[in-house]
Amino acid sequence: MTLREAIKEAVDPDRQQLFMKLLSSRLEDDIDEATVEDEYYYSDIDDYYDDDCDECNKLAERLIQFCSSDVIKKWHITELSDIEEEFCEALIDRFESQSIEPIAWKGDEHVKPMETLVSMGIAEVVVKEGDSHAQVGFSLTPEFVRDLYEGREDLVSLGPAGRYAEILFPKDLKRKELYFSGETREQIETLEKVLSGDNLAKVMARQGEKNRPNGLLYLFSGEPGTGKTEEVKQLSIISGRPLVVADASKLNGTWNGESEKSYKGLFRALRYLCALSRKAPILLFNEADGIICKRDGDAHSSCGRLNNTIQSIMLQELEVFNGVFIATTNLANAIDPAFMNRFADKIVFSLPGADTRTSIWKSQLPQLDPEFAGELGRKYVFSGRSIQNIASKCDTDEILKGEFPSRERIIQYCDTEARSQTHYEKTSGGGENPRCRIGFMNAIG
Repeated sequence: MTLREAIKEAVDPDRQQLFMKLLSSRLEDDIDEATVEDEYYYSDIDDYYDDDCDECNKLAERLIQFCSSDVIKKWHITELSDIEEEFCEALIDRFESQSIEPIAWKGDEHVKPMETLVSMGIAEVVVKEGDSHAQVGFSLTPEFVRDLYEGREDLVSLGPAGRYAEILFPKDLKRKELYFSGETREQIETLEKVLSGDNLAKVMARQGEKNRPNGLLYLFSGEPGTGKTEEVKQLSIISGRPLVVADASKLNGTWNGESEKSYKGLFRALRYLCALSRKAPILLFNEADGIICKRDGDAHSSCGRLNNTIQSIMLQELEVFNGVFIATTNLANAIDPAFMNRFADKIVFSLPGADTRTSIWKSQLPQLDPEFAGELGRKYVFSGRSIQNIASKCDTDEILKGEFPSRERIIQYCDTEARSQTHYEKTSGGGENPRCRIGFMNAIG
């Protein structure tokens, strides 16, 4: 839609007035008295944007969105003074540029207009971390952003959040079947139900009614290769929620103050993502023991101070996080008690039992004789990932040599894999490992 078409479609008087007001500041010309029928008004627009049609169309889209009747009425946009509107436009420009960095306080000229925008709920005060000191800044509130851009997750996922994490949407992930049993299966099924439909919204609303933090925190702990991370991806698919995978390499900076700024930036981006998404996202911290481990008692060392500061930021942000936080770890005993007490549920992923291991062997290598698959399942106490590794070797052999590997070759692969595992145990007579609770996965389709 062209700018001229957008203006003529703004039949609501309030919208027409706001169109004129906004364009007047853009064109640096006093056209407040013009009407949508004045040809010189369009002539000015055409002259101004003659060499930049893309910019013209972008402005048309902005005006249509910004001047919607609902936004005008709810946020009282037409009541803003020229200077207040200018600051509002600056905040919107900053957000649309895919930057969530607050606009720094620049002196007394910011006081009155920003006070008005904050009191109206359009802007909020943000402490902006600098290299050597903190500054007061301003950003749009998530609530105002939601009304302007609901459903536009890309404004956050492709920009600010992407600087600190990998953003995955259900359409980007592959559906896989995971094998669980016993208490673990029951806990996972319950979590799947919580995240499905509108159940999470109801649970979070109940939490708010009882003055509890809205966000839900879960800990997935257990042996390596037992499917902790993969299960989080499946939860994203099942529930239709964006998955935000925090990247420690991006969050932990080199320079003084950089790490603290990154963690705050991640959670600020998540607040916007929660507002824009139709479903609250899932935040995943893999190998979380490296971040939320027991705090360093040596607060005088630089590393100890940094770790303690980051954990304090995490605790503060999780108190107001309006989504689902899942931490995975192979070392649950290393998690700081302050975090451990905040997890709504702690799900333990242990090595699979003999029957489940047999099922995994059959799913990964359908060519196996069922009796031989059962023998491997009983003999080798492997995680699902270990079985998958051996299956990959067998598939490679078949491709390169033109035939499926022999029983002896598969056993050789198993023995080699077993020696590399911390948890290696051979059983006889079908004896069951008491730790066995969980299985692994088989791709669907």
